[in-house]
Amino acid sequence: MSMARALHRPIVAFACAAACALAAGEPIDVQVDKRGDIVTVDVQARTTIEPHLAWAVLTDYEHMPRYVSAVKSSTVRHTGPHSLEVDQVVETRVAFMDIKVSSVRNVELTPPREVRSNLLRGDFKRYEFVTRVEPQPGGGTLITHHGEYVPNAWLPPMIGPAVIRQQTEQQYRELIAEMERRAGSSGGRPSTAPAERAAEHAPAKRDDAARGR
Repeated sequence: MSMARALHRPIVAFACAAACALAAGEPIDVQVDKRGDIVTVDVQARTTIEPHLAWAVLTDYEHMPRYVSAVKSSTVRHTGPHSLEVDQVVETRVAFMDIKVSSVRNVELTPPREVRSNLLRGDFKRYEFVTRVEPQPGGGTLITHHGEYVPNAWLPPMIGPAVIRQQTEQQYRELIAEMERRAGSSGGRPSTAPAERAAEHAPAKRDDAARGR
């Protein structure tokens, strides 16, 4: 495995994440810590978007490449009523390097509040996160994320906390921009996340070909 492949996943950890974005002017707080081999990322993002729309965008793995620039492809296989297997390719450019990596994750959904993900196979020794969607008094949503990652190779100094923080903030801006776009197009009407709708019909679809996220 090339060093470039091994470097990529910590940089885009929240994308797949998993994953969130925030519109300009609204707060995104990203904290990145690297101790030994472990990279820890904590995010708090506040937005005026209602929780149902935040959840819909965060769990729309099928269409995520359309609005998160680092996610180049994403396919989903339904493994249970609220569980998915997500196969993603993410890519970004840092300085003179194009960094690309693939991973397959198990994703457990607890609608409409929590997403848990862990690595099945890919360019990490360890990769797990939990993302929560919390309604706020008076409206709006608080999105929190905690992830821990152990890459398969040493990260050079240039791929440090500052770079990971910058990439994470960009992904959050893109995700919440999509939340705002959907809020505008739907007039604020409730919307069920595509991943959640599909999961409810998982038994009829388990033999289908995997679809992009």
